[in-house]
Amino acid sequence: MSEESEVIRGPIGATSRLLGLLPQLASILVVVSAVGYWIGWKIARTYYDELGAPWVTEMLSPSQLAQGATAWMTAFASVWLGSIFALHQRTATTRGLKWTSIALLAIASLMSLLSILFKQEAGILAIVGGLFWIFGLALTAGELVGQLVDANERWDNNSLYLAYFLFAFGLSWFPYEIGHANAVSDTSGSSNLPTVMVSSPGDQGPWLLVAPVNGKLLLMKLENGTSPRQFRVIDPVSATAILYKPH
Repeated sequence: MSEESEVIRGPIGATSRLLGLLPQLASILVVVSAVGYWIGWKIARTYYDELGAPWVTEMLSPSQLAQGATAWMTAFASVWLGSIFALHQRTATTRGLKWTSIALLAIASLMSLLSILFKQEAGILAIVGGLFWIFGLALTAGELVGQLVDANERWDNNSLYLAYFLFAFGLSWFPYEIGHANAVSDTSGSSNLPTVMVSSPGDQGPWLLVAPVNGKLLLMKLENGTSPRQFRVIDPVSATAILYKPH
């Protein structure tokens, strides 16, 4: 076999096979975008359910829902593309990616268990566990792409089972925990939500600014003694002052 044919079978051949998988890679990106939207929706839904205003979720625009998962999907895309690049440069192997994914899944599972045992730290544990889950899922996706390139478009069943488990585990746990932790933080006495003064006759302020919703401001007043938690949606021009308390 000539040296030229060896070159073709090496990096150039791998590159051509990778380019042939562009439609599949595009499909994966579409799926990731849909998953990102669902994660953002789940975080928002849990957050407003915990606040006591589940109706707010239906008022949020798709872009607002997607924003809740932007950082997570950016982390996924970075690790996923990095793993594909590492496979292409032969600085990583599909086997190595698989075992790394398993290790990350174990750590994420530990974070999930600890969040149940230590409720006060559930928020930070959910964030840390969510990162390990995202990284593990991204490496598994990179491993599957590597197998398509190296094995004539055939996936290993064990890798598929790992991907399914990572997917189901993460979606069933960390978006809920993050939304719950955010709600607990924003309704505590040390909440960092901005304070809003409203120009309304007889208004018993101040209110806390939860979020902008369809061009309006969603305000919340925490329960006080026998008074229940209250919500209000106002036009921005009705706010006479917005006071922010730094962390």
